Amino acid sequence: MRSGRHYRQHGAASLYAVLAVIGLAIAGFLAIGNLPSSAPDEAASEGVSFEVVDGAHRELDGSPALALAFSLPLDAKGENDKFLQVLEMPAATPQRVRAPADEASEDEAAETEAAESASASTSRAAADTTLDGGKPVAGAWVVGENPRLLFFPHIKPQTRYVVRVAPGLTARNGSKLAGEVRFSIRTAAVAPAFYFSSRGMVLPAAQNGGLPVTTVNVPEVDIQFLRVKPEQLARFLEKVIAGPAHNGAARSAADGDGESTGEDDGPYFAARNRLQGAVSSWDLDQMHKLTTSAFVGRFLTEQTPNRRAVTFIPVESIPALRQPGVYVAVMSQPNRFREDYQTTYFYVSDLGLHLRQYPNSGGDAYVSSLTDGQARAGVEVSWIDAAGKTLLRAETDRDGRAAFAERPSAARLLMARKGEQMSLITLKERVLSATLREIPDGVW
Repeated sequence: MRSGRHYRQHGAASLYAVLAVIGLAIAGFLAIGNLPSSAPDEAASEGVSFEVVDGAHRELDGSPALALAFSLPLDAKGENDKFLQVLEMPAATPQRVRAPADEASEDEAAETEAAESASASTSRAAADTTLDGGKPVAGAWVVGENPRLLFFPHIKPQTRYVVRVAPGLTARNGSKLAGEVRFSIRTAAVAPAFYFSSRGMVLPAAQNGGLPVTTVNVPEVDIQFLRVKPEQLARFLEKVIAGPAHNGAARSAADGDGESTGEDDGPYFAARNRLQGAVSSWDLDQMHKLTTSAFVGRFLTEQTPNRRAVTFIPVESIPALRQPGVYVAVMSQPNRFREDYQTTYFYVSDLGLHLRQYPNSGGDAYVSSLTDGQARAGVEVSWIDAAGKTLLRAETDRDGRAAFAERPSAARLLMARKGEQMSLITLKERVLSATLREIPDGVW
């Protein structure tokens, strides 16, 4: 009996060992299959000579940079800097002869010259790529995500550089550059810009940095915050976020002072204005019956010159914006007056609202915390019509579920609310970060 038991144990051990070896072999095969391979690059590079294809002004991580494009991928760990030189060239002082009496021609020439100096340009002509008078620029070249691109960051706008590439620069496959190449690259002006980084969003309460604003060479911005009137919330969402298609006739119905004469301006308003990005002053003015001004402020932004930067506007710390609701943020540049304003909408909440609807029946709403993902009990969930009237309400249980046997036919909005927290879903399409989806009967 002992020898039989020993045999069975030995046989089982052998079987486990064989299975382990097979498992390791399969795992190794899969791992090898998932390793990054340079075979496609090598196949594509076969018979291709190593050359510098182009030089230009580009961006790297939001900052202006000089860029060289190559015919073959470079090695990110290679000694590329040894073969590259960058020189900042002195500003040109062209002498132009103009007729004194021809002021119009002089103005046009000045505008043309300014436009040319503001745009980027590249030349390989010998007269443009001479190194005389150039000042060497210290820095390091960086291989881009596309290994055929090489970047030299932290350069000045509206400056002419000469880039010299010496022979001997090596590609990843070992090919070497045969001869010297030079480029004259004039960098473009970095125009001031500002916009909201996200367009329409839920800001999770107590865990976000604020409302993100992206700026370039704009040291401060003015933002007016409009709060959507509670009784107009359903109409606002329907018109602005989930509105019908443009019928082409609404704007012509506007009266002399630009104010619409009837309710039929909704389709035009919705089609033209989703409150995302640049929105015209005319479109914004159509909202004055739906919103109230809650706060106006000037905010400093990140001030790194010529670099795209993100600043978080601390909306949660502004007392006037702590009242629950949907807010519209309208941003402008101080001392500048344009027809369009950068616009977005948002609300701050810790309530994540999810709706499951069933054909020809009701639905289930689920509420969870955006902070920890746990179900939230005791949250009031309401169906609201276009006039802002509550049609039906229920409270979530310990599983965060509010069950509805039916959906009111006039409902336009589902809202969850507890204390100062709220979340919502418009029943026409997805709004903000909440989700709406239909599933077949009985499917979970």
